[in-house]
Amino acid sequence: MNFLKLFAKHRVWFILLGILVVTILMSPNFLTVRNISNVLLQTSINGIIALGMTFLLISGDFDLSVGSVMALSAALAIGLQSRGILTACIIAVVLGSAIGLLNGFLVTKAKINAFIVTLGTMTMVRGIVLAYTNQRPISGTNSSFLNLSGSSWLGIPIPAFIFFAGVIVSHIILTYNSLGRNCFAIGGNREASIFSGIRVDRYRIIYFTICSFTAAIAGIVLASRLNTASPVYGQDTALMVVAAVLLGGTSLAGGSGSVIQTLAGVMIIGVLNNSLNLMNVFSYYQGLIIGIILVVVTILDSYYAKKRKFEAQIITKRLEFKKELNKGT
Repeated sequence: MNFLKLFAKHRVWFILLGILVVTILMSPNFLTVRNISNVLLQTSINGIIALGMTFLLISGDFDLSVGSVMALSAALAIGLQSRGILTACIIAVVLGSAIGLLNGFLVTKAKINAFIVTLGTMTMVRGIVLAYTNQRPISGTNSSFLNLSGSSWLGIPIPAFIFFAGVIVSHIILTYNSLGRNCFAIGGNREASIFSGIRVDRYRIIYFTICSFTAAIAGIVLASRLNTASPVYGQDTALMVVAAVLLGGTSLAGGSGSVIQTLAGVMIIGVLNNSLNLMNVFSYYQGLIIGIILVVVTILDSYYAKKRKFEAQIITKRLEFKKELNKGT
């Protein structure tokens, strides 16, 4: 019984462990230094975005435009290199984050559904990227930009360090900072948060901005891998990121989640994709498998959400019963 409780609480880590064992047994090349480095490099890009998406999902919102924001950031980081790499990256991050600010403003102030808003900005930003790149890949002029993704420390790619540092910072914010505590409160009960004095709209705008900020950072990292940007970058990113965050246990309904669990969810998707590549499985089968995982995780999320709601109702009734007993005495 204790093992079942332990599995239910940390199921994502058990799933990751199981996938690792099966992959190692079926693909001896998986444990090579080069392949492990590739896995870390590939997962770090979606992982960086997943951190921002975790904030947003915990608060009860989501963002479909992260892939387009990533593509825009990559295009700007490459296209503006003549102004200097640092300047190009700053402009890419600022404009990318501005998309999140716009999303948050439209959702909170204009009272438009987040699905409609982010679907619209996804299409709009993708159009901007296509126009900016003239619908073809563009290459950078400064080869030193390759050092961001091409360099490593202790055999670990620099993007992986950026991702792991983001996990630590995000965990601290969600655990010990009012920005994180309010995120859980808003996602758990938005009306109660308003009555308790939390400036809900302001915080929701911040979470949308954080999500786009992480997407912009990921775009810069992606562009630095080949010093190239393509207008097709990030077309499936939103699906992969949401799947990873949900797999990590963050609820679609909001109010619960953890970036530590998101780390495991990201690693599961990354290891799974890598193992399928090593076994020469066609890419469309990979998409099918990820889609199945997303459906299963959504079903499990719905089940656990109902279970949590039922348990909360029982606790509330017990408290009310005790209150009535105290009145009687």
